[in-house]
Amino acid sequence: MSRLEDHPDIATLGDLYSRFPEPFLKVSPLGHEIMRGDAPLTPAERELVAAYVSALNGCGYCHGIHAEVARVFGVDADLLAALADDPDSAPVEARMRPILALARQLTEAPARMTDAHAQAVRDAGWDDRAVVFTVAVTAYFNMMNRLVEGFGLVHSDANAARAGAFLAGAGYLGMRNAAAARAEREG
Repeated sequence: MSRLEDHPDIATLGDLYSRFPEPFLKVSPLGHEIMRGDAPLTPAERELVAAYVSALNGCGYCHGIHAEVARVFGVDADLLAALADDPDSAPVEARMRPILALARQLTEAPARMTDAHAQAVRDAGWDDRAVVFTVAVTAYFNMMNRLVEGFGLVHSDANAARAGAFLAGAGYLGMRNAAAARAEREG
């Protein structure tokens, strides 16, 4: 349930975005560019990072949704569960390990980021754009996790399945457009 006394019925980001279109509808285009724009990481890899960051932050709402999107895009559900339980022993593709290590460092101790984190990504065969998108996905989901937790949105398997399927198909702009239409109807 929402932490907003006047709006206790806000249960999802869609509810929040439609109830308070300014400023929240502005974050979806940013999310779309980061998560679906042209990038060296596939949408599945970016959703994997999003789910991982959300798990690190203990944000069940975002983890559930983005694990579902990643699964729809072909990421193995067992890998997602293993990453949430024990990232160090999860069966992650070698090339993704430095991406996830950078995301973890930026999430858990951003002031202790070093050039070595970016260099490890390059050493694994990625270019600087992979560093850029890893930082962008990580930063975006740290922000989204804090929005969700700050407003008290609660994870449910049903919402994760519904929202994950919607995001996988319609993308972040689809979510924005649906919330904007709802805001207009509810006026």
